[in-house]
Amino acid sequence: MTKYATALNRVVNANLLAAVLLDGSQMCDRMLLFVVFQVNLSSAEPVQETHSEHMMADALRDEKKRDKPRKKYQLPKAHLPIKAPIDFSSTDPNSITTVYWDETRGTHTKVQYHDGRLLVEENGWYYVYAKTCFRYAPDHATRKQDVSNVQLLQYIYHEIHTQPSKSRPALLSKSGGTLQWGNQNYNLYCVQQGRSAFLNKHDGIYVSVSNSWMLDPEPEGTYFGVFKMSK
Repeated sequence: MTKYATALNRVVNANLLAAVLLDGSQMCDRMLLFVVFQVNLSSAEPVQETHSEHMMADALRDEKKRDKPRKKYQLPKAHLPIKAPIDFSSTDPNSITTVYWDETRGTHTKVQYHDGRLLVEENGWYYVYAKTCFRYAPDHATRKQDVSNVQLLQYIYHEIHTQPSKSRPALLSKSGGTLQWGNQNYNLYCVQQGRSAFLNKHDGIYVSVSNSWMLDPEPEGTYFGVFKMSK
């Protein structure tokens, strides 16, 4: 019985040491799993001990896994201000122009910028927003443009990368108004809109406006952005 007690004490101590390294439910599970003995009743001596060394090694591995820092997930997002200076040469009121943005003054993560477009790198639901400000000031009046009945419109488009290049992009949203401005005073009008949209990897979104020659170049007033909401 002395040999049996010594063997029992040695294995139980080993299992208790490994159990201390484990937490909560793992401790209970491992204790039930490993504290098992096969005993020869005729000799009252242990025939075989459980794999205590293996249990201790497993416990140490589990401890290392818990200590390993997890890589922080970066939310796909972008926010870009308008690119200045504005090209005032095209003053056709019927022309719809794609707005270009200043990548160097903005920020984007897991979203690429190319040729006025934001290209997402992950599938999911995104919130897309844009704000464009138009102004009519004395420096515009020298061009003798008729602004007695001008339409200032903003469009947000969605380009699906799997569609043929000649396909028309989908119009996500449109907003604007008709303004009657005089030549004497400084005038300002802003259009702001946003909506959710499901975008696939490599899909692009961009903003177009009418009368782009009247865009306000201030980055606080004219900007474009997107951020991922969910999968």
